[in-house]
Amino acid sequence: LVRAVRGIIARTYCVFYVESTDYLKRSGMLPPLHDTIGMAPNVKPLFVIEEGQIAPLQRLRNRGTAVERLTEFIVEFTRFEELVIMHSGLDQGADELQQHLNTLYPELVVQKHIYGPALARLMGPYTLGVTVFEGPETDLRFI
Repeated sequence: LVRAVRGIIARTYCVFYVESTDYLKRSGMLPPLHDTIGMAPNVKPLFVIEEGQIAPLQRLRNRGTAVERLTEFIVEFTRFEELVIMHSGLDQGADELQQHLNTLYPELVVQKHIYGPALARLMGPYTLGVTVFEGPETDLRFI
């Protein structure tokens, strides 16, 4: 069971866009090393959750709308089984992202979930993110 759960975690990716890094800083979720990222004008990075820590996703460009940047992240995958959009319900970004994804992947059922006040307190009210699950490995090798 532990091996199965660890395997699922290794193939699950969570990336999100925040309008402001202020909430992440106040909640202590953004390490001090990354404090200067949110201070640069017009730089609004995507963040990734890796090994329980939040870090800026460096490999993607810092221009474009949140929807364009999240779509850019998703299309990097050669395959995935599930995709969930998480949003606050306060803006239209989730609907726009879902429309883009339905166009790119018409066979995929894209789930949307509104995150609650506890998460909004940590990340802010205008956060848009995606969770991608690649699915089970086709070549399982037990060591």
